[in-house]
Parts: sequence; structure tokens; C-alpha cells
Amino acid sequence: MQVLALAPYPALLPIIEEVAHDYPDLEVTPASGNLDEAFISALSVFHKDFDAVISRGGTAESLEEEFSLPIIAIKVSPFDIVRCVQQTGAQTGHIAAVGFRSILADIPQTAELLGFHIDCFPIDFEDELDEVLNHIEHIGYDAVIGDAIASSQAQKRGLNAALIASGHESVREAFERAQLVLSNARKINAREQLLRDIVRLQGIRLAVFSGDGELSYTTLASDEHGLLDELTRHARKGLPPKRFLFRRDGALYSVRSLVHEREGKRQLAFTISSELIPGKNRQTGISYLTQLDIEASYHTSTFAILEADAELKTALQRMGSSSRPVFIAGETGSGKPRVVQLLYLLSPYTSQPYIEINCDIIDDAAWDFLISDHRSPLFEAGFFIAFRSLHMLSALRWRSLLGVIQRTRLADRSKLVFSYNLLKTGEEPEVARHFADVLDGFRINVPPLRRIKISAYACERYLKALAQRDGQDAPVLSDEAIEIINSYHWPRNILQFKQVMNWAYATAQEHVITAATLRDALHHESTVRFSSVSTPDAASMIDVLKPLSETTAEIARMVVESYGGNRSVAAKTLGISRTTLWSMLKRSDERTHR
Repeated sequence: MQVLALAPYPALLPIIEEVAHDYPDLEVTPASGNLDEAFISALSVFHKDFDAVISRGGTAESLEEEFSLPIIAIKVSPFDIVRCVQQTGAQTGHIAAVGFRSILADIPQTAELLGFHIDCFPIDFEDELDEVLNHIEHIGYDAVIGDAIASSQAQKRGLNAALIASGHESVREAFERAQLVLSNARKINAREQLLRDIVRLQGIRLAVFSGDGELSYTTLASDEHGLLDELTRHARKGLPPKRFLFRRDGALYSVRSLVHEREGKRQLAFTISSELIPGKNRQTGISYLTQLDIEASYHTSTFAILEADAELKTALQRMGSSSRPVFIAGETGSGKPRVVQLLYLLSPYTSQPYIEINCDIIDDAAWDFLISDHRSPLFEAGFFIAFRSLHMLSALRWRSLLGVIQRTRLADRSKLVFSYNLLKTGEEPEVARHFADVLDGFRINVPPLRRIKISAYACERYLKALAQRDGQDAPVLSDEAIEIINSYHWPRNILQFKQVMNWAYATAQEHVITAATLRDALHHESTVRFSSVSTPDAASMIDVLKPLSETTAEIARMVVESYGGNRSVAAKTLGISRTTLWSMLKRSDERTHR
């Protein structure tokens, strides 16, 4: 064990060298110097990689501020004080003790026991010494005792002054403490190394951070800087959740955190496990997204650009702060997935991943994992789980899902959100009624686009976003085009608005979207929709098993809706008279209300 022993005055150096012979386990390097001189001496020999430093008084205090090594201070014993007072010849007189606090700490108690009259004048900085000596000189003490610098300055003033020198017993006591400190440190280091070796051999992925978020230790590989960045972000946010997930570079990471506090100091430890995710997601229909993912997705969405969230935010904030499930209903294309994202962003769950179960595309393997695997989010706690398109589940699947939620009390352990399409009649589907009745959650309906006043500013923002993506100037909307937008029925809501505006943007002449351009876009969108048999929008599909008269009437009604209720234009597009169109729709309405 390497020890640097710094003597602040020359007479201490031979005592240190003599005592050092009795401690063969300590490899002692003696050096001399007081305050700044000691610092320079220490720096000149620090290439030897010391384990501790032995010094005394103000020199020890100054070294503690500069080095992180253990600094062992040589104390002043009662014998040292008695010898110093005898040297002044003022045992019965009035004595002043001057020096750094560590030197004077034990003098009052010793003076009381020995019957000396000693007044102590501790200093914290060398530049305080002149003022203290002026005071002592003015009062007229019989003698002055102090550390190396104080006694030297007092002697220069002609005062009866003596150095409080440390004898063999004080130096020996410092060496005993140094040996004990270093022995304990070596044992602790050995235990720490053993634990690190065990962690490494077991393949445990670990990262330990100090309370201010600085990395202290990790077993992660050097090429996993991205993972460390994510952990650092959580460490610097304060108290992380006990368990959290995040997705990065094709892997799903599961992290458990431990907070250790002792004597006002905090450390954070993270253990990390991961699984490769085949493709974009680990299982088809099951997505793990972070807060950053959701923020980026939501704030660039058409729903947010149109400010369709205006009348929902207050209710969503209240629902998000509650632990109760939330049921979000609406027409096709009304923006329900974005409402779920907004609910997440307004909730206290943003430190947890956003887990989406897309019931429309989940396959058999993913479904078995969701219902049966112990790693499924259904068997965890504290998560935000969004079930998208709940109405697309078969009766067998939704009854199985509801059973798992009930048996595991999932609604008490995680935040559950369900979104689904309303029926054409405006009623809830059977699955939604069952889930809402059993789980007793909040219900909220997303307003259709026709109920939202689409401002010219919102349309301009949408067009500007398209233009920025392409590196072009955004076209402007004519007043008549804006009127058409606000008077149109938008049967497929935001989904249809987006498709129509994209077409109008692409076909605009001279950077102006006119009424004619917009009508053409509406017509194009309806034509493409009618000709597609693969569209996922169930509300726009034509049931070919109906009687021909009903199918014809349904097509006619959709064309009328596409032209914002303008039957004259719709009849012209269908190639029939306005009277024929009116009769067709009237008969259809009569059949519907029978």
C-alpha cells in the first residue's frame, strides 16, 4: 500500500521516517513542505500512484480539497501541547493558541484538564493570520503556541512563540489509522471486484449512475452507447419507474431500476434484458413505442394540424390521470388512434412505453403470445396499453381477452384504453358494450370532422407540411375552395380529408387550389374508393350480396355524400336525372325505416 507522508515543517520529517519502519505493509514516501509547497511536492511524486496521504494541520486540509485520495491527518496529542507550553515557559500565564482548526481542535479540553489558561484563535485561511496576531499582540498574551505558519509569524513579531510539534505517539497514531483505512479499502475493493466478476460471468447487463445522473459503472459493451444514452436520460429525470421498456435498433429492452440512498447520497442501478424484434415490431399487431415516438407521431398528424383536439383535451386530461379504463368511440377515420396518443401524452404514464395492440392486424402467433406468454404486457403492471380497433376482434377472441383482463385484474395494474368504430346507426358494437359494462371505464366519443370548423389556417398548415416534405412552396386555397371544405359532409372524416387534400395539392395549378381543383379531388377520391376492393375501411365497402336495387341506392347515396349533398352534380356524374336519383334515395329510406 503506497502512502505519501508530507511533513509541513522540517523537524517532523525524521519522526515520520523513523515511525515508518514499524509499518512494513505501508510503502511510505516522505516529503516536506507547508501549504502550497506541500501541494507542489505531492504533484511531483504522484506518478507513484499513492493509496493515501499522511499530513497535518492546514496542509492536510488543503490537500483534502485537491485530491480524492484518503487524507490522514496527524493529530495533536495532550503530550504535544504540554511540551509546547513548557517550551514557552508560560505554564501559569495567559497563552494564545493560533492555527488551522484541525490543529487547535483538542486544545480546549486538554487545557481544562491540565489547568492551562489557553485561548484559541482558529483560522480557515492563511490571510486571516495577520489580523489575529495583531489582536493577540494588542492584548498582550504571555505566550503564543500554534502550527508551523502561525508560530513562525509570531516569532518574527518578537512574540514568545512555540510550534505545536507532533511527537512520535501522534505520528504513530496517524500511521495506525492509515493502515486501518487502507486495509478496509482493500477489503471493500476486493468485494467489489468479486461482485463485478460475478456480474460479468453471469452475463448480467448492469449500469450504475450517481444521483446527478453520471455513469459510475457498467457491464455494457462499448458499442452500446445508444442504450446508455437512453438510461442516462432516465437517470437524470429523477426517480425512474421500477420497470420500463423501450425499443431501439431492432430490439426491445426491458429495464428494472433500483434506487439506493445512504447518508443523503443516491445511486441508481439499472439491470437490462433485451429481445430481438423480428421486423419493425416484436409481434405482428403488438407495438412498443416511447414517449418520443408518440410525440413525433401525434404532433405531425393531420388530427393535430387541424386542431381537432380542442374540445377533447380537458376531458382527456382528467381521464388520463385516473386509473380507470377509457373507451374511445367514433366514426371511421375520425382520428381515434390520435386521441389515444393524446390521452397518453396528457397522462402520468409517459415514463412507461406506449403499448398498442392492433386488433385489426394481430395474427395467430401474436395473439397466442398476448394471451398466454408470461412476457406479454397483459401480465405486467404499470403500463399504458392501447387496444386499437377493438370492434375487429372475433367473438371468440374478445371473450378470451376480457376473461384474461378480469382474471389477472389487469385494469387495476395498468392503464387500459380501447378504441373502436361506431356502427352505421351510431350505436356501439357488441364487444364495446360488454367491455365497458364489465370494466366500468370512461367513455368518450370523437366528434366527426363535419362537426369541426376547419379554418383556412388549419388547411394552410396541412398544405405547408406537405410542401416542407417535398421542399416546395405551399399552394394557397381560394375562398370558394375553403367554403367547399367547410360545407362538405366528410363521411370518412380525417382519413378522407387527408386523401382529398393530398390530391388537390398534387394537381394544383400555379400554386392555387381552386374550387374546381377541390371538386376534382373529391371526385377522384370517391372513384378510387369505389373501385377498390381491398380498402380497410369497412364503412366504405359495398355489400354485393344485397339486392341490386339496394346496392344501386347505396352507390348513389355515396356519390351524393361525396359532392357534399349536391344532388344535381351527383345525378350528372351517375348519368341519371335528378328526379330518378331522388326517387331512388326515397325508396331506400323507406326500406330502411320499415
